[in-house]
Amino acid sequence: MRADLTKDDANGKKSEQTVGRLNVIAYDQEIRNLVLVPVNNTPLPMAANTLKQELDRIYAPAVVQWQVQTQEGFSATYDTDNNGLEYGASGLLSNYTGEMRTLLRAYTQTQPLAPNTYYLFIVPKADAAGLTGYMPRKNRPGFCLPMH
Repeated sequence: MRADLTKDDANGKKSEQTVGRLNVIAYDQEIRNLVLVPVNNTPLPMAANTLKQELDRIYAPAVVQWQVQTQEGFSATYDTDNNGLEYGASGLLSNYTGEMRTLLRAYTQTQPLAPNTYYLFIVPKADAAGLTGYMPRKNRPGFCLPMH
């Protein structure tokens, strides 16, 4: 945006002089998708609409809006040692532990992961005390525990 001042010179000829300028950068709004997947009927940590509102508030400065949906009815056997989802060392070549990979394989056998969509698998418990969630950088699936 530019502000110009028009004035007459000594001969009566009009001339414009720039007195100010403002450069504005505009970004297109991005839409991000999140699917909440309660595993084995685990309760959600919060309502999908509440989570959407909070994500929209947090990401508003980045011009990002979220679409959040819940996918019910997913069951899987993944907890081989019965002490909760394994969050231990995942190894050099993987961001996910064996139990996480088992759960992801069970899910993708019935539904492929949609492009540009994040997935948060809500599991009943984890083998690490004090841990509430896990999502590796640059990956779309993550894991979360319900709030108690």
